[in-house]
This record gives sequence, C-alpha cells and structure tokens, in this order.
Amino acid sequence: WFDSMDAAPRTVRNFRSHASTLFKFAEARGYIAKGESPVTGTEQIKSKTASPIEIYSPKEIRKLLAAAPGDFQPIIDIQAFAGLRSAEVMRLQWQDVKLERGHIEITAGNAKTASRRIVPILPNLADWLKPHAKKTGLLFQPNNLTAFNKKQNETSVAAKVNWKANALRHSFISYRVADVQNVAQVALEAGNSPAMIFGHYRELVTAED
Repeated sequence: WFDSMDAAPRTVRNFRSHASTLFKFAEARGYIAKGESPVTGTEQIKSKTASPIEIYSPKEIRKLLAAAPGDFQPIIDIQAFAGLRSAEVMRLQWQDVKLERGHIEITAGNAKTASRRIVPILPNLADWLKPHAKKTGLLFQPNNLTAFNKKQNETSVAAKVNWKANALRHSFISYRVADVQNVAQVALEAGNSPAMIFGHYRELVTAED
C-alpha cells in the first residue's frame, strides 16, 4: 500500500480519510482515548490540483465590515478576527461569546473536529462585538446555509469585493501567525493541526500587514 503512494496519491488520501473517520468514531464511542488516533500524525498527501489559499487584504476586510447588514456584521467580525468556520459560527450562541472573559467557546458539538476549543476575543473583535452582543440565542438566524450564503453574497456585492471561499478564516490564521509567530498557538485557536498551519498559512503575509 505504501509503495503506491507516489503512483496513486488520490487512493492514499481516500484511505487516510476513511481511517480518520473510523478512529474519530472510536474516540466518540470511548473505544480509544481522545487524541490517540494514529492517523493524526500521518502525512497528508496533497492534491496537485488544490487551489492556493486566498486571503483578504485589510482594505477588503474594512469594506466587507462596512457593507455587512447589521445582523450579519457580527458574523463577519468573528470569522475575520477569530477565524471560526462558517458551520461553527452558524451554530454559535451568544452565550458562547464570553466578552467579559475574553474568549469564545466552541463546544465539541459545534466544532468540525468534535473537540471543544477556546478562541480568544482579541481587542479589535471585542470593540466590534460590543454593540451587537446579546445574552442568548443564535448569532445567525434563520439557521440555514441558503440564508447564510445569501447574506454573504449581499455583503460582497455591497462592498464591491469578490467573495472568496473561506477567506475570512484563512485571513485570520495568516495574519495571526505573522503577528504572534507561534504556529502551535494558532493551531489551538483555529482548531487545526500545527502541520496544517505551518504548511498552508506561514509567511503568506508579514507582521506589518
């Protein structure tokens, strides 16, 4: 099987994906301890046709924030300045946004990786969120992907900025790595592996950016 890695990278990726799913199931059922999946430390074979990661410039993010409808602005804020995935922010409750404690709690049920994590609320994010913060309820309603995509499109058109898939999250990770120079820290905040952060997001931007 390993001899086929160079000849059939897609097959290797598929094997790895299936194995990862199996061990995540085993973790969820308690058959193995959390974090002990043997797949986690294995190399991920990248697709040669994978698109490069796209990010926004600070100017573009300013435009998106200025153009976002009032009820959607917190979503842009949190994706741009905390790096949450779209699915995570769609499930997020206001009670999980702990402004007084300075962090956002991503519960295991809301996280892509099924692992709870704590994301810091940086000072700029706190300033953006304060006018919108509520005590309870979903940040985004109605809670469906069609409505979410519609709001994204409306914001993009109003801002005259092309919408780039996952670029708000990619931007946060890229700028955060450049700022703190600590891949392991950003990996914890973003819910990625350090290898993923190092391989895809390091040196995309500078600290000055």
